[in-house]
Amino acid sequence: MNTISNLVRGYNGKKLKINFRFSRFKLIWNLEHLALSLILLLSTYLGFWNLSINGFSNQYYAAAVRSMAQSWHNFFYVSFDPGGFVTVDKPPVALWIQTAFVKVFGYSGVTLLLPEALAGVGGVFLLYLMVKRSFGSLAGLLSALFLTVTPIWVVMNRHNNPESILVFTLILAAWAMLRAAEKGQLRWLLLGAILVGLAFNVKMLEAYVVLPAFFLMYFLTARVGWKKRLLHLTLAGLVILTVSFSWALAVDLTPAAQRPYVDNSTTNSELDLILNYNGLGRVDGNMPHNPGGGTAGPGGTGGGAPSGFVGQYGVARMLTPELAGEYNWFFPLALPGLLLVAPYILFTMSKGEARSRRLQSILLWGGWWLIYGLVFSFSKGINHSYYLNIMAPAQAALAGIALVILWQGYRLGGWRAWFLPEGLFATAVYQTYILAGYPGWNKWVSPVLLVAGICTLIAFGVGRFNKTDRFGGYLSRGVIGVMVAILLATPLSWSFQTVFSALSGSLVSAIPEGAGSGSSNNGGISQAWLEFIGTNIGGQLYLLLALGVVFMIIFGLSGLFSRRSISRLLNPAVMTGLLLAVFLLVSAGWWIYSAQAQTTTAINRPVNNPGGDPQGGSGQNDQRLLQYLVNNRDGYYYLVAFDNSNQAAPFITQTGLPVMSLGGFLGNDRIVTTPEQVAQLVASHKVRFFQSDGGQDNVVNQYLQQHCQVVSRDAYMGSSSSTANQPGNSSANKNNQNGLRPGGDTELYQCGEYH
Repeated sequence: MNTISNLVRGYNGKKLKINFRFSRFKLIWNLEHLALSLILLLSTYLGFWNLSINGFSNQYYAAAVRSMAQSWHNFFYVSFDPGGFVTVDKPPVALWIQTAFVKVFGYSGVTLLLPEALAGVGGVFLLYLMVKRSFGSLAGLLSALFLTVTPIWVVMNRHNNPESILVFTLILAAWAMLRAAEKGQLRWLLLGAILVGLAFNVKMLEAYVVLPAFFLMYFLTARVGWKKRLLHLTLAGLVILTVSFSWALAVDLTPAAQRPYVDNSTTNSELDLILNYNGLGRVDGNMPHNPGGGTAGPGGTGGGAPSGFVGQYGVARMLTPELAGEYNWFFPLALPGLLLVAPYILFTMSKGEARSRRLQSILLWGGWWLIYGLVFSFSKGINHSYYLNIMAPAQAALAGIALVILWQGYRLGGWRAWFLPEGLFATAVYQTYILAGYPGWNKWVSPVLLVAGICTLIAFGVGRFNKTDRFGGYLSRGVIGVMVAILLATPLSWSFQTVFSALSGSLVSAIPEGAGSGSSNNGGISQAWLEFIGTNIGGQLYLLLALGVVFMIIFGLSGLFSRRSISRLLNPAVMTGLLLAVFLLVSAGWWIYSAQAQTTTAINRPVNNPGGDPQGGSGQNDQRLLQYLVNNRDGYYYLVAFDNSNQAAPFITQTGLPVMSLGGFLGNDRIVTTPEQVAQLVASHKVRFFQSDGGQDNVVNQYLQQHCQVVSRDAYMGSSSSTANQPGNSSANKNNQNGLRPGGDTELYQCGEYH
C-alpha cells in the first residue's frame, strides 16, 4: 500500500537557491522559480515576438473590431460593418476585448493580437499552478513546458480568431471548478459557472463540450454531501444558462429593423445561429446553406461543405499526421497519465486531501481531453484543424503528470520501472509516425528520434541491472532530460517557425510552410506509414534491426553471468558514453546521407496570405478601386456593396468607412430579398456602387442588370486592364478570403445617376 502511495505522491524536487548579490539588494531564486521564469519567457517570446508580421490576421474579425469601435450600437451587436448592416457569425466577448484594446492603444494589427498573446502566457501559468497543486512542482513545470511548445497553441496565440481567449476562459473556469470541489464551497462553483457562460459568449456551444467533465468531477469528489452536490450543480447550471443566453436573447428581442442582420442564421436570430451553424450543425453536418449533411471523406468534405478535418470521421481521425502535427505530440505520455494514474489514485491511496486533489485533477483533465477528442473525431460538419487548440492544455497536463509518476515508478523498481522507458520510446516512435506525413522533416528528424528512443531503453535497462544509486539518480535524470529535450525539438521548431511566418486569413495551421503532408493524399494513416518505411528502408530499417539485436544481447547476458559481473561489465558511465557516441555518429551519418539523397517533393500547405501586403491589406488593383470609390462616392452613405464579408473586410480595415456585405461571411445570407429593397437602398442614397458577379441567382443581381450600369474597368484599373481582366481571364472569385481581386467574373455596377 505504501509503495503504491509513494508512486503517486507529488514530486517537488530539491530547492536550489541561487543568490544574486548586488550593491543594494539581494535576489533569491530557487530552481523551481528559475525554471518557471524560463518557461514563461519562452511562452512570451513565442506569443509576442514579431507580431507585426501577421498584419490584421483574419480581416473578417479585424473589420468587425474597427466597426465596433465606432459606436456603442455596433459594439453591442458585434456589427461587421460600420453601417450596422450585418453582424459577424460569433458572439461578442472576444471581439469586445479586442475593441477595448483598440480604444486604449489605437487600431492596428498588433493591438488586435495583444489579447490573444496575453491569454496564451496566462494559460501556461494557470496550467502550471493547477497541476502543481495536485501533483507537485515538477509535474506543473513539465505541463507548462509541453503546452508552451505545442504548435497550434503558439499559432492561435498569434492570431485574432477567438480560440485563444476561449481556451484561457475555460482554463480559468477549470481552476474555479477545482477550487469548488476541493473546498466544497458554492461561491467557487458559481464563479466557474459564470466563466463557462462567458466562454459560451466567446464561441457558443464549443464551450459546453467540457461541461460533463466539470460536473462529473464536482459530483464525485466535492467535499459536501451528495444532496448538496446536486443542489449546487443545479444552481450552477442555471447560472451558466443565464450568463450564456442573456446577450443572445437581448439581440433577438430587439426589433430586426433596429439592429444588424445575424450573419449565417436562417431566421435572423442569434438562437438559430447558436443551435445550427455554430452548434449541432458542426457535429451532424446539417448546417445552413449545406442541407443534407454528409460524412467527411478523404478530401475533408461533408455534404458539399469544406471541412478542415481530414479522413473519415471516427476515433482514428485524431491520430492522422495532418491533425496530430497540430497538437498531439505527447499522446503516448498523456494516455498513461489517464489510464495508469487514475486507478492508482482511486484504489490504492488512503483517503485524504492529497488523494482528493489528484483524483479531481485527473477527472478534470482526462474528461476534458476525452470528450473534446470524441466530439472532434465524430463531427461531420465544418471543423477546422485550429479547433484542436482547445485540447492542448488537457494533453499537456496529462503528459506532465504521467512523466513524473512514471519516473517515481522507475525509482521504486519492479515491473512498474519499465513504464517510463517504454513511454519515452513509444513517444519517440509516435513522433516519427507523425513526421511520416511530412517528407521535408522525416529524413533527418525521424532517425534521431528512433535512435534516441532505443538508447533510452538500453540505458534504463542497464540502470535496472546495476541498481546503483548513482545511475538511479543523476545519470538516469540526465537520460530523461536529454530524451525529453529531443521529444520537444520538433514541436518547438515548428513553433519557432510560426514566429517568422505571416498568419493571415481565417484558416490557419501550425504545419510549417512547405513541410508537406502525405496523409490526406495517399490513403491516410496506413499508407503514410508504409510510404515512410519505404522511403527510409535503406537506413532506418537496418538501424532498428542492429540496435534491436544489441538490445537482446544485453539482456541475454544476464543468463550467462552473475548480476555482479554484469554490473562490472555494464558500467553506467562507460555505457552512457558509448550510447551517446553511437547516437551522435549515427545521427551525423544519416544527416549526411539525407543531404545527398534526392529530396521528396513537398506538398505545400501555406499559412501565409499570398498577394497581400504585410498588414493584411489588399493588392494594387484593390487600392485603385478603393481610390475610385472614394472619389466618386458623391454623398452616398456606403462606399460600396459586396457579395460577401471577405470582399468587404479589407476596405473596412483600411478606411473605417461603411461598406455593405449583402450576403454575410459566406455570401449566402438573404438579407435583401426584393427588388424594391434594392431600389430603396439606391433611392435613399445608401448605396451607389455594387461589386457583384452579375449572375441571376438573386434579386440584387437581377436589379443591377436591369437598372444599373457596369463601370468600365479602365476607370479604376487603368487601360492595361482591358485584356488581362476580361471575364474568364482571372482566377478571382467572389469568395476570395484574401480580399477583393477585381476582374474575372466580378463587375462594378453604378446605380442612380451615372457620370
